[in-house]
Amino acid sequence: MKEQDASPTIRKDLVLPIGLDYARLRAEGISMLQNLSGSVWTDYNEHDPGVTILEALCYALTDLTNRASQPIASLLAPPPGTAPPPGSTLVPAHQAFSNHPVTLHDYKKIVLDQEHLSNRVQSVWVEPRRGPAALAGEYTVRIGLRSNHQLPELRRAAQQQGRDEPSYLPADHHQLAHDILHTLNKHRGLGEQFVEVIFLEPYIISVGGHFEIKENQLHETVLADVLWHIDRFFEPTITTRGLGYLQATHVPSEEIFAGPLLENQLLQESEFEPQLTLIAPARVNSLLATLDSIKSVGELHLYEPNCLVPSALIRVPPERELVFDVAASLNRFTASHRGVALKFNRTQTLHKFEQLHADRTRSLRSPIPKSKLRFAEAPARHLELGQYDSIQHSFPAIYGLGEGGLPAGASPAQRAQSLQLKGYLLFFEQIMANFCAQLDNVETLLSARHQQQGFFAQPLSDVPGLHQVLHDLEYEQTEAALEDADFEANANASPQATTGSPGETDDSGLPLSRHYLRKLGKLAEDPSEFLQRRDTLLGHLLARFGYSVSVYQPTLTDPADIRQHRIRVRERLLQNLNTATYHRGAARVAPDDDTPDVSGLELFVYLLTGIKYFQLVLTLGEQLSALEAEVQLDGAAGSTAHRLRVHGAPLSFPDFLGLLHRQLATPTLELLTTEPPRAAVPAYPGVPRLELELHPGAAAAPADAEASAQHQILAYLHQLDERLNRFILLDHRTLKPAGYDPAAAPLPDAPDRTFYEFQVSICLPDFTRQFRQTANSQYGGATYVYREYVQNLIHTHAPAHLLVHIIWLDYPQMKELEVLYIGFVKASGLLANHDGHDQPDLPQWQQQLTRFLLPHLSS
Repeated sequence: MKEQDASPTIRKDLVLPIGLDYARLRAEGISMLQNLSGSVWTDYNEHDPGVTILEALCYALTDLTNRASQPIASLLAPPPGTAPPPGSTLVPAHQAFSNHPVTLHDYKKIVLDQEHLSNRVQSVWVEPRRGPAALAGEYTVRIGLRSNHQLPELRRAAQQQGRDEPSYLPADHHQLAHDILHTLNKHRGLGEQFVEVIFLEPYIISVGGHFEIKENQLHETVLADVLWHIDRFFEPTITTRGLGYLQATHVPSEEIFAGPLLENQLLQESEFEPQLTLIAPARVNSLLATLDSIKSVGELHLYEPNCLVPSALIRVPPERELVFDVAASLNRFTASHRGVALKFNRTQTLHKFEQLHADRTRSLRSPIPKSKLRFAEAPARHLELGQYDSIQHSFPAIYGLGEGGLPAGASPAQRAQSLQLKGYLLFFEQIMANFCAQLDNVETLLSARHQQQGFFAQPLSDVPGLHQVLHDLEYEQTEAALEDADFEANANASPQATTGSPGETDDSGLPLSRHYLRKLGKLAEDPSEFLQRRDTLLGHLLARFGYSVSVYQPTLTDPADIRQHRIRVRERLLQNLNTATYHRGAARVAPDDDTPDVSGLELFVYLLTGIKYFQLVLTLGEQLSALEAEVQLDGAAGSTAHRLRVHGAPLSFPDFLGLLHRQLATPTLELLTTEPPRAAVPAYPGVPRLELELHPGAAAAPADAEASAQHQILAYLHQLDERLNRFILLDHRTLKPAGYDPAAAPLPDAPDRTFYEFQVSICLPDFTRQFRQTANSQYGGATYVYREYVQNLIHTHAPAHLLVHIIWLDYPQMKELEVLYIGFVKASGLLANHDGHDQPDLPQWQQQLTRFLLPHLSS
């Protein structure tokens, strides 16, 4: 039986929020009425019409507060049977708190989390590579193998059988080392590389000692437990934890998911132990003294390999790992109880130890269900929060506001008064109905999806007899036609709007006033208000993740266009914020993909500026050679892919780009023909008169089909200029030749060792319109304003450990770099993911790219 106090009850002393406290709202309303009306209104009893109205509004407010107080998960839940819409800015804890590997322990987690590696790897230590041949940013991985535990017994068996001692290295250790390096390099940071795996050779030691055992203890069980604790001390293994255990031990969520996002286990950095390199018997003695089954420990000694004399202090040699010889140690164990020597079964003791060891290994290797690695989604159910029920249904029948209306014998004055009250209540009801509509669209408002409205309204279709108050009024036919057109356009542009449709009806089935629906849509939100609200809300959503993004685009001058551009950039960043933030310093955004590298910095620059990283350029088929083929220049070879023909004089493509920028800045096209669109470009210094002919179907958008020929050509030129924007990021680390020796003197025209250490170069075009625009500098003279903006943005958001070079290239240089970069990526196992294997022609591409970069870095 449960205690009486534990049974569910309705508490009389429960303090409600004011929005849910009907009695308090009513009292506050009465007090306000008394202050406002003074001696004019003295009857505040329930029968008074003013009090009746107040009570109805108080009831409605409690309903609205109750809706807004529902769990966030329910406010955001989609309708039953539908998937959650994309673009949510509310990310789960495992995504919010995790990050791309940064520390050496983060990379240790990566190795231990891999199923194909964890079965063979017991311990991992990652450290910077040392020695004269090491570069900053290179790392060594030291590996202790699980098979080392069995090595002492295997070697004893080989000696007894007269065979050669088995090696501690597995037959496929070269492939295993490659797999480890490939796994880590897929998760490497920019400017970093894992270059070496060292398999630690076992350093086999044994322990001898005398143990006084307490009463009521089985000798074999006690000694097996002693062996197990010593083995665990010498060969520590990482304990994997489930989410429930970590929560029960009060580990904060930000610590549970700190570091890389793991797929198979939750590894806590606090449980990582340093490699044992120095051991004294006192450390083992203090460990065993904590065992409940042992009364005392005496004559404890440590024995190094092939030594019969105990060591007072063991120093583990470099590149070695401690391995505990269980059988040899058991031979050196003695036990007693109350001073009487005890005999124990050696075989049974070893068997019990193996059981303990197997149980521990099994628990460590047992996969943790995915459900125990992530917080479960909060239970939620979709609520029809947008449905507004009119308060006029709850008024006494004598007011004539409900469905029945006034009695048939009511006088005209009574009917007029009833309609007057109905109209008065509409002011309050419209606000409350719009509140419900806004609440029903909370998920939309908080999403990063592109939207057409930020304020939602809905018609009062549930008000009885609404048509009697909001019937269509007489107004000018011209205004009606214009408003009809606006209404249809807004309904088509904003399908998610809840301002009603022309065919909507009221509570009695009569069509709602079109004039009311039009005005409601206009009053709800005008375009400038929407842009301001959306921009502000997106800024707030970004600030929740610690970002304050300033957006600049020099080709825009209209304030509305500037704000729309900022909204698009912020939406794009929010839609990809989890990926961009997690992989901020990563050399590879999708480490398990077969696609070539796209670094986190490249993705971030693209999201903030819209300038395409080169892998996206290749995906779109917009490399410079392809874009150049779209323009048929006079005197050049013909192409079936051309979209624009230039007649009048032979031009190079860079010269054509000069013509393009001049026309985009100051259009001077003269119409020649409309089919096909053809226009003349007047001569200007250095260039004769030219004619531009747009190929059929080459318009920038379907809507351009009705535009003039000049506008169609200008639209294509503008589109072509935008498609020319791109950048290429080169991680200098990937350019280091395989046989490079930093300790040797550099060859002529070759870079020194610092060239390969934590440096990247970002190459941008200086020939597109936005990068050619200048403005007067506050220090005098002209400056390339957008170039400075992009440079500052890159330096602001680049990982702090990198030295970033910004290189501006003209058209021939960028075209040359694209050819070199494409060949380089295909040949590099570090970039193209050929299972981590380089192609034979990689050195020549590395050499050519290095020669390309050096003059730009020295200028």
